[in-house]
Amino acid sequence: MKRRVLVGVLAAALLLLAAVAIIVATRDGDKEEVRSLTVPQVTGTGILRAYDLTRAASFRVGVSNAFSVSALCEPITERQIPHTGAPLPEGSVVTINAGICPLASPALRTPMPSARVPDFRNKLASEVVAWASSRGMFWSVRGASPLAAGSAPHLLDNYRVIRQSPRPGTRLRPGVFVRSGGTRGFRPTPITVWVEGA
Repeated sequence: MKRRVLVGVLAAALLLLAAVAIIVATRDGDKEEVRSLTVPQVTGTGILRAYDLTRAASFRVGVSNAFSVSALCEPITERQIPHTGAPLPEGSVVTINAGICPLASPALRTPMPSARVPDFRNKLASEVVAWASSRGMFWSVRGASPLAAGSAPHLLDNYRVIRQSPRPGTRLRPGVFVRSGGTRGFRPTPITVWVEGA
């Protein structure tokens, strides 16, 4: 009799262990597997493109320092952490910096276009860039703060306009021709905005 009871208890214990094992295995199977991806090479590229390349590789992006960027002056990414080729879980943060800013020569449309400036306050900085670029205007974004972990599609989607120049309603042209020392030159007149984190 005791032997039968003991066998029954052991059988019940084995069934219980099997049930627990099935539950654990089911839970483990429900967990999403985190992929390990390779950090792309972004040093030596403009900060806007460096952000886009890093996001395309399924990472979030940090920017370690404050920066300004314009149609004629895009800071170069001088450092990235982790380094190129490092394995990193999908969605992790790759941190870049905004380095030196090489000046570009302005390219003008002919005839020179003009456009009335909208009110960009509380709009994303990227909307300013899209508006200006589509109309042959120059643009400048100032006062962008360091970024901890950007997940927006593009870098300037992480910043919102708090101030602008010229004011809304102003008729804007890409620039003006000036004379200095007998030489005729061109001075850009961009739509300039100051931003804060979106």
